Amino acid sequence: MFDVTALTRPAFPLRNRLRRALWNAACAVLFRFSPRPFHGWRNFLLRRFGAQIGPGCRVYPKAVIWAPWNLRLGEVVCIADRAEVYNPTTIQIGDYAVISQGAYLCGASHNYRSWKFPLISRPITIGKHAWVAARAIVQMGIHIGEGCVIGAGSVVTKDMPAWSVCVGNPCRVIKPMKKALTDSEFSIESGEFSWAEQGLSEAHDYIVPVVSAWLKEAKVKTVLDIGCGNGSLTNELAAAGMEATGIDVSQSGLAIARNSYPHIPFFDGEIESPLPGHLKNGFDAVIASEVIEHLLLPRSLFKRAREALRPGGILVMTTPYHGYLKNLALALTNQFDKHWHPLRDYGHIKFFSARTLLQLAEEEGFRVNRMARAGRIPPLAKSIIIQGILSR
Repeated sequence: MFDVTALTRPAFPLRNRLRRALWNAACAVLFRFSPRPFHGWRNFLLRRFGAQIGPGCRVYPKAVIWAPWNLRLGEVVCIADRAEVYNPTTIQIGDYAVISQGAYLCGASHNYRSWKFPLISRPITIGKHAWVAARAIVQMGIHIGEGCVIGAGSVVTKDMPAWSVCVGNPCRVIKPMKKALTDSEFSIESGEFSWAEQGLSEAHDYIVPVVSAWLKEAKVKTVLDIGCGNGSLTNELAAAGMEATGIDVSQSGLAIARNSYPHIPFFDGEIESPLPGHLKNGFDAVIASEVIEHLLLPRSLFKRAREALRPGGILVMTTPYHGYLKNLALALTNQFDKHWHPLRDYGHIKFFSARTLLQLAEEEGFRVNRMARAGRIPPLAKSIIIQGILSR
């Protein structure tokens, strides 16, 4: 005879059900109606119910967390309103990942091969810097790689690779992410500033539009990219119609650049040594993007730029921005270690405000006629960009 109780009995033990009832009551009273900016309060509640939550996380009040004790969040994770985390077993979300509105992380299902439809569950892992866009569904047992983007409305039925854009039902990879992973680890031992792959870095997202516009307005035809790294920025300038050349001391970067962009000349050269003769006095512009902060002797960069430029040529330089409010914000949020990369060989060793960068440029013979801050609102900008005209 058909045993209907096999279908109607609870799927979870009494202790689990009582625990969820207590969480649901606390959630309804203390979590759901808390003001949106009260992220610390909601993180406190989740931790009290067993969640492991890193600093800076933002779980919004209309997000649905089924079992906080099975939730593991890294640093600065965002779970938006109406996102649902169904986690009878562990769901782990890495640093800086985003779960958008209406996304559904489904950590369990039922065994359809049995007429009893018993519950089955498997953990879900979302990598660092990943983004699960609005109304996407991630099924149980899935691993989404670091930096992976899951398009809106997608249904993820298998693991998705790192640094890729994935969409559809079923979800599939449509293209790789154009990001260079030079800073994917904060502790790097190396004999040079090492590069892992081709592609623009995150900083280029807000630097390239400004730099390209300035060079276009100046009607630049020839440009030398000092500290070209993996050559991706040099390639962007070449694609904009300029005759671009790159120079760097990083052998890993030059190998990637020469292999990826064989139509562009790339040269090996140390910033402290004079330029080769064929690179002297031949360029309308020099670009040095996020380079000077790595130099023990930053004046060397200006000397190489003077050697490369024709009379009246321009230098466009970018570096991480530092100012009073930015430094104060970094201190208050305890972000200096992450910002400075102290464990990385050949990492940041010089830190410039607008005043100190302009002073150094003027001392080295460049009349600064343009300055911009990019990446955020000006007081908290990520980078400062200057343009100087060679005056001597």
